[in-house]
Amino acid sequence: MNGKQNNQFRYACKEYLYSLSIGDLRTYGREIGVSKPTTMKKEDLIETIVGILCGDSAPTIKSNRGAPIKDSFIDPKIPQKIENLRKMYQKSAVKFNDDISDYAARLQEMKEKGEFVLTVEDPQADEIRKNGVRQIYKGQLETLNGVSMLLPLNCMDSSTKIVISVEMIRAYDLREGDVVTCYAEKRNSIYVATTVLTVNDLVVDTFCRGHFEEFNVCFPHKRINLYEQEKYANMTNKYLHWLLPIGRGQRGLIVAPPKAGATSLLLEVCRAASKLNGTMRVLTLLVDQSPENVSLFRKYVQEENLLYTTYEDDPERQVFVAEYLLKRAKRYAECGNDVLVIVDSLNSLARAYNDTDASLGGKTLVGGMESKTIQYLKRFFGTARCFEKGGSVTILGAVTVNSGNPADDLIRAELSAIGNYEVCLNEQLARKRMYPAIELSSSKTSKSGLIVGTRGDNLDFILRNEYLPKYSQEALYELLFEAKTYEDFEENVIKK
Repeated sequence: MNGKQNNQFRYACKEYLYSLSIGDLRTYGREIGVSKPTTMKKEDLIETIVGILCGDSAPTIKSNRGAPIKDSFIDPKIPQKIENLRKMYQKSAVKFNDDISDYAARLQEMKEKGEFVLTVEDPQADEIRKNGVRQIYKGQLETLNGVSMLLPLNCMDSSTKIVISVEMIRAYDLREGDVVTCYAEKRNSIYVATTVLTVNDLVVDTFCRGHFEEFNVCFPHKRINLYEQEKYANMTNKYLHWLLPIGRGQRGLIVAPPKAGATSLLLEVCRAASKLNGTMRVLTLLVDQSPENVSLFRKYVQEENLLYTTYEDDPERQVFVAEYLLKRAKRYAECGNDVLVIVDSLNSLARAYNDTDASLGGKTLVGGMESKTIQYLKRFFGTARCFEKGGSVTILGAVTVNSGNPADDLIRAELSAIGNYEVCLNEQLARKRMYPAIELSSSKTSKSGLIVGTRGDNLDFILRNEYLPKYSQEALYELLFEAKTYEDFEENVIKK
């Protein structure tokens, strides 16, 4: 195997070995030459096994010394699975006939001429195909019932699904969540991809990526731009950009009582972030929402970047859509992109997880919430992080409090423990129609100095310790409303 194939084999082995019990790992490790496997933790044991399988280290010679082994039975499925993985990645890369070296130029030419670049759900596909134009299909890779295929980016039902062969997945190291463009042809009533053109908008064979879980992580230090004078200069933009900056890679909560304006705040963030941050990917997830909220977001968010479910969808569908979007965010981040995921709301997502069979079997907490549900939710929210060498996933989600449901308070408490950004909305300000109804004294950005520098840190200290104790939130609101630039606002605060 070459270097690329060896890395793929290594990762596939780790993924499989982590699914085994510690007992199976110890017996298998002892069989292939791991020294003293019973004294190792699971992570260390897996690393040692993979090192021996990949030839990084030599196996230990077996010895008959010591007490006899109590349990030496090895499930035959384990070595068979490892051997199948080895054979899979030993095969040479598949060669395809189509030349895609000029794909980027061709795609630009097609856009200039107004020609179609189809997504898999495009209803005009059959009509255009009759005119002799070769179609380009675009979708997200997902494996359903053992079959890998491209599904529409907005995760809506589509009659056209593009099947991706196992050989093509191995050849291009495709992963679930990858956004793939390809040529496809109809074979036996199904569409099959014949040539992969791009992966996550990058031409194949022109980039190299690692695995999301293996990147080194750092504290967020780069701001997401939400303010631009004249265009995006309303109160929400000013408040979040000047006083509560969002760093790329943060786990952020919008903590709000019912009807306090959390959805409107998220919509403003979504609009500004997608327009003012260049290549940043802004993905929006609406869970268990009303049709009115869905229609509101559809006016401002690109169709392929908006995934939603309404209260008419069952919990399994809601969980699938959430996981579907999260996989895409991780794949984009692996390729060095910054991704912002907007979630409305995390409470609805928790209830959807709680109503699925996967959450059964744990302890029941307050409000009927299962302990496994909290773990699923923390795993989802905890995906947000900033990589040292480029790429990040930022998650900004709404959390409801003071609703009368103790489960909502539990969700807020659990997520606050792992979050590093929090905006608290005040019900009293919302009743006065003062939007955004942000209560600055209760809101926070962890390690904000890395994002705003010393100057911004000093202003934050003055506001929290001198201005707000003396004046009210309403007075701060008026200062923000009057200020045209950050310098004007800073000067007015200091004068007070």
